[in-house]
Amino acid sequence: MGWKTPSIREDLRTIECLATDARVSLSAAVVRLRHVLGWRRTLLQWRAEGARWTYDAEAGVWPSEQGVIKSSEGTSWVFNAMRSGGIACDTIDLPLRVANSLRDVPAEVRITHGRALVLVDSPSCLAGGSGALPRRRAARRSRGGTAAFGMHY
Repeated sequence: MGWKTPSIREDLRTIECLATDARVSLSAAVVRLRHVLGWRRTLLQWRAEGARWTYDAEAGVWPSEQGVIKSSEGTSWVFNAMRSGGIACDTIDLPLRVANSLRDVPAEVRITHGRALVLVDSPSCLAGGSGALPRRRAARRSRGGTAAFGMHY
């Protein structure tokens, strides 16, 4: 794979390919892609503890961006729905807290081995309201019917 070509897709598959080829972690691959190719994506990770998901790590964020993105109540709900529905990977609007504001964030989500890998725009882009990933809206059941949900390492 030609890593310096501008046509490289900013997605989880690209990160995994680079990490495998370079024999580094996914987090290190994201940091390198941001540094060398100017990527604007951030990798977030959660780990499952039964039906609860714990926000575990963020990669590809500047020190000033650390802690800008946090879980919301809906985040675990979406991960559990994906896991129970057998959906391993999807691009959706993921409910997250961004700069203390609840938002549906365009995200590529992969659930694997009790972990959720999430690729989103960088916190500074999200705080400014930008979101460039194509996404689909998924419906979830609620009591009243349906509701939409949508550099360190």
